[in-house]
Amino acid sequence: MTKKLNEYTLEEFREMELFGEDSLFNNVVIVPMDELHDSGYRGMKFILCEHGDIVGAVGGWSDVVHPNGIGNHGLFYDSDAIPYIGLSIDCLAGSGCIRLMMSGLYKCSDFIGSDFVFYKTGETK
Repeated sequence: MTKKLNEYTLEEFREMELFGEDSLFNNVVIVPMDELHDSGYRGMKFILCEHGDIVGAVGGWSDVVHPNGIGNHGLFYDSDAIPYIGLSIDCLAGSGCIRLMMSGLYKCSDFIGSDFVFYKTGETK
């Protein structure tokens, strides 16, 4: 039986190995880390999910989130980015982490550093 997203603890999310940076997703769990970024803000890890199933874990040191690219203009390296549509936010019971739920499927930028940038694709499943 697979563990449900709402059953993970903060420590379990924090300890999750990084993987799946090329995954398509429609949910992002924002996991606050203990380390501070050079900016003075707390670093974040991001758990990528598709319909509640974990498909990736990325980041750990990012201090800013840019849904649909910096300035909401789509990822500036990707001329095929589609305008962002729909965003809901909830708070997971087990971990206390914030989850972003979006319509459509999303991808991360090629580089996940200080800025966590993701954008909507035209892909559907």
